Amino acid sequence: MIHRHRGETLTLAATANIDLAQTRNIPPGFNILEVEPIHASTVEVLLMALAPKIERILFYDASAPASSRWIDLTTNLLDRNVTTGAASGSGAYLNAMTTTDALYICFKKSVRGVGINVADLNTETSTATWSYLDTENAWTSLSATDGTDPTGGAVVTLGEDGLVTWTVPNAERWGSRLLPNFDTEPPSGVKDLRGYWVRMTVSATLTNPTSIVEIIPLANTNTNSLTARLGEPAIRLMTHNAARPVDRFNVEGYGGLEITSTSLTSAINLNWLEER
Repeated sequence: MIHRHRGETLTLAATANIDLAQTRNIPPGFNILEVEPIHASTVEVLLMALAPKIERILFYDASAPASSRWIDLTTNLLDRNVTTGAASGSGAYLNAMTTTDALYICFKKSVRGVGINVADLNTETSTATWSYLDTENAWTSLSATDGTDPTGGAVVTLGEDGLVTWTVPNAERWGSRLLPNFDTEPPSGVKDLRGYWVRMTVSATLTNPTSIVEIIPLANTNTNSLTARLGEPAIRLMTHNAARPVDRFNVEGYGGLEITSTSLTSAINLNWLEER
């Protein structure tokens, strides 16, 4: 039985030009996705990839009182039920993030990067360093390409919406770990949370305020090719249901969606459904 429905339109792009507009967080609680073309042509060849779920997003404010240095931003940056459209979460202020502050993200599995929807833009000259927690509990640089820099020179991070991407580390180096070395009590459940951790730090203090609305995981898998035809039933992707053996995705393991086109640059409807 369908309990809830939410629809949105996604503008497609050539495969090589995927940007924030072609990525989405899976709205919490929804477990069915219908993909339907809305252009005037007869066939749309789509490439779709599902990205591992983001488990937690934490901000460490080094200058805050000891009892409040760790801030849990997970719901604010993932909960697409708060508002509609691409600007999806309720948002989170990094304020004047300094060189001793850090943003931590825990993923279910390895990813090739994140999409970041920026609200209040940083205008200060400040570069971001993205690192992963390796299997020896050391933070190792990912040498990321920062698509949030409007200058194109990797000198003004979080200056616009964009994708931050990196070469995925070898599986022997990047595995599921506990976040180490808490100087103060972290949010509930974090001490025992195992996952694939990344950390963002900055080289200079950001504009006050700098805020982000949403962080979207990017897939570390080959994409699946789908063929959608105008006027035919929508492609339906569902969670596991033994009574109906159809294509499915696991909402416990996946949290992000990417869709591009190999044929036309047009648009599709995404219909999110919750079945109970």
